[in-house]
Formats: sequence, structure tokens, C-alpha cells
Amino acid sequence: MQRAGEDNAEQLTLFREMDKGAPCVVSCSFGKDSLASAIVALETGMNVQKIMFCHVMFDEGISAEMPEQERFIFNTAIPYFRNRYGVETEIIHPAMTVVEHFYKVRQDGKNAGQIYGWPTLRGCWVNSNIKLRAIKKWKRSNPGLLEVVGIAADEEERVVRKTVAGKVLVLNEQGYTERDAAEICARRGLLPPIYSVDRPRTGCWFCQMQRTSQLAELRHKHPELWARMLEMDKDSPFPFKYRGTVQEYERRLAEADDDAAFWARVRAINDESGCE
Repeated sequence: MQRAGEDNAEQLTLFREMDKGAPCVVSCSFGKDSLASAIVALETGMNVQKIMFCHVMFDEGISAEMPEQERFIFNTAIPYFRNRYGVETEIIHPAMTVVEHFYKVRQDGKNAGQIYGWPTLRGCWVNSNIKLRAIKKWKRSNPGLLEVVGIAADEEERVVRKTVAGKVLVLNEQGYTERDAAEICARRGLLPPIYSVDRPRTGCWFCQMQRTSQLAELRHKHPELWARMLEMDKDSPFPFKYRGTVQEYERRLAEADDDAAFWARVRAINDESGCE
């Protein structure tokens, strides 16, 4: 497969031409692409000093990661890289939690005086104001390291955007696609547990990019987290999604549950009654 961005070769840091001895850090979210990047970087001889993970917290006691993903990161993935490759993971702790930023009052702009409320689709402050700020601060304290990032060869727009000095797109350089990344992880027992046909990407459990079916899954599997969303939704000056508030999604999902329960009950009565 041709690497995205090959027509812009003067800006592309080719893996085959890079000094493998240069110290580097793998920026890892512990999704399939960044996990595969860490594996490829280590198994092709790159001088990986450490893995860097920014651990965003919802509040002081609850992670922003899906609970299944949180357990996988700390109980499976981090120990795997330590035991298999002797590489430690440095955990970055942002200065602010999601709840703190949610209730932070805007100081300027047309919404000055209002709290931030839910992130918007076009301006996710969880990423820009919490995660990326913490990562940039860490980088300033750790100069001189190349950064290995998890972007696959078939993510062409992201490849072009992220092809900058100091970053190494090792999956793209090796021609690995997103599906290849998933298989690289799976062959080592490192495919994150939350991936499925209905959930092809990792993300925060309160992410507004989730499909309705994913929100329904969260509501059923983790009602305590859904309850927090319902509670905060009342305070947000902006709707959770363009299609509605969390309260409105609760009504829709409750109605769907009621319909499902009704038809399951009626079907059971029918099956027990039989047809003579």
C-alpha cells in the first residue's frame, strides 16, 4: 500500500531513512492504532525510551475512559510493555478534571458568563483544554524526544496534517492500515475489549460522538455513569448532541426498553400457549 503523503516527500520523515538510535516516546491512548505503533516501533528497533499516556479524569475518582478500557490499560497493556519489552509507561495527569471544566465559567466570547457545559462537536474542550495542554506541558519538560504517533496509512487526511518535524508516523511508514493495526494487537492478545462493529473507536464514556446504540450500551452496562450524565445535563447551557439532551435520550431509550420488554413478554406468552 502506498503511504499517504508520499507526494510531499520533502516534508515526510521516512522511517527507513530515520536514525533508529534517536530516542523517542510513544504517545499512546491505548487504542488499537497507538498500541500497534508502540509494538511496531519496539519490534523494528526504534530507541523507545518510554510510553506516554495522558490519563484524563472525569472527576477525582472516575476516569474518562470506559471502565472496561480503564481496566485493560492498567491491568493488561501497561504490564505487557513492561514485561515483554522492559518499557515503562509514564502517566500524565492533567491539571483539571472534566467536571471542573464543565462547570468553569467562560470569561470571553459570546457565551461569556456561562459555564462551559458539554463539549461541542466542533470544539471538544476535553481534547484541546485538558488533554493536549497536559501533553504540551510534558513535552516542554522532556525536550529532544521524537514522538511516535498512532496514525495508520489509510487515514490520509490525518497523515498529511500530522506529518511535521519531530513526529514519526510509524504505521504509515510501514504501510499498515487501521485493520492491520487491529490484527497486530489481536495477535498479541492486546486488542482493547471495547472494540466491536458498533464501537470501532475508543473514547470517553461521555463522548457526544457516540451513536445512540452506544449510549444505550453505556446506560445498561454502567447506569451509575449514565446517572452522572443525567445529573450534569440539567446544568449544561448547551445540549449534549445536536439531536437532543441527555434527558431526551433517556426518554427515547426508556421507551425502547419498554417496547422491547412488552414484545418479549408477549412472545413468551405466545410460545407458552402454543397453537393447537
